[in-house]
Amino acid sequence: MKSDALLSHKDRIVAIARLQKLLTLPLAGLVVSYFIAALIPPLIVASIVGVVVFLAKMIQFMRLVGIAGVWLAACCVFLFLPLLQLVVLVVANYRASEILRAAGLRVGAFGVSDDELTRFELET
Repeated sequence: MKSDALLSHKDRIVAIARLQKLLTLPLAGLVVSYFIAALIPPLIVASIVGVVVFLAKMIQFMRLVGIAGVWLAACCVFLFLPLLQLVVLVVANYRASEILRAAGLRVGAFGVSDDELTRFELET
């Protein structure tokens, strides 16, 4: 993927829509993995890998929605604290939804539908 600064407006909107959908369900998986890893020690490694992948995608998502600098660093720390993790995701999702709605897309509970995103990509 191109650097965030090199993305066109349309590519940025598409990237936000895809990451928003991608990050919604894994968060629930991470919460469950905390409990499973506590019960089954060999799964701790899988849980750590999941956290690292989630963190990398979340940083990319936050940069796309305009969270940067000190706030980005603070949010990265907050992602390791269960309740603050939810707050960070809600704030980032809210900002993403505002950007997507401003672009004329309809945003549902799990982000923009695939049909809506395909229509947007084919426009212009």
